[in-house]
Parts: sequence; C-alpha cells; structure tokens
Amino acid sequence: MTVFLVSCILLSAAAAVNIHKIGMATVINPFLVSMTIYQFEGLIPLVTAVSTNVIVRMIIVLVGQCACSLAFGLLISCGLGPFSLDVVIMRMTKRLKVSYPMIRYVFDISMCIVGWRLGGVIGIGTVITACTQGPLIATFQKFTAKFSVNQM
Repeated sequence: MTVFLVSCILLSAAAAVNIHKIGMATVINPFLVSMTIYQFEGLIPLVTAVSTNVIVRMIIVLVGQCACSLAFGLLISCGLGPFSLDVVIMRMTKRLKVSYPMIRYVFDISMCIVGWRLGGVIGIGTVITACTQGPLIATFQKFTAKFSVNQM
C-alpha cells in the first residue's frame, strides 16, 4: 500500500512538472508495481530459506536490479511513458544540467536515509540498489533506444 501511495504522489508531481512526458505506462505503473510487490511478497521467505549463502543472495539482488533497470529503460525509450519519478528526474536533468545517473543516485541515497530515519532497515541489497539504479537505467535506456523507433 505504501508503494502505491508514494507512486500516486510521484505521479501527481510528474503531472505538475511535465505533463507532456506522461504516458500510458506512467499512469498504470503505480497499480502494477504495487500489485506485483503484493503478489511476490510471499516469495521472500522462500528465497531466504533456500539459500543462506550471501553470494547467492547477492546474485539474486543483481539479477533483479538488472531486470528492473531494463524495464525502466524500455519504458523510457519505447515512448510508453517513464516511471513518474523518472519524469521528475528527467526534468531536473534538463534544468540543472546534471546527468540522470547522478540525480537518481542522490535521490535514491536520500530515500534510503529517510527510510532508515523512519525505522527501516538498510542492507547490502538496499545499498546496491541505491548505488546502481541510476547508471543501470541510463545504460539500458541507451541500449534499448537503438532498437526503438519511438523515443521520448
């Protein structure tokens, strides 16, 4: 529910910042992401029970991180509309003349700090995600843009 509410707030911010970049996927994303998290939440204990090996868990985190970054890169390059946070970040990149990965990195680290201050747990997976999300999305977006006829 938290992911859904935060995504809706980000969607509102994206609409206020740059309504022209919002696409079908931008609007649908809060619903799909929150439902997907809810559906797969039960798998977390299974994955942790299967392997207590830290290396196996790290591989799972990295594969998941690459899959999510590829999905965000595809949304951006295919013109379906980026995630609402990315609409805001893309606007900031143009206004501040700072790279997408840098703004995303600062945002993700800031959200980790806020989450930690609110009582959340920051683990190795959280740090990996915060440090690699921006560069991976930018890399996958450039890669998938080569194959896209509809670029944003």
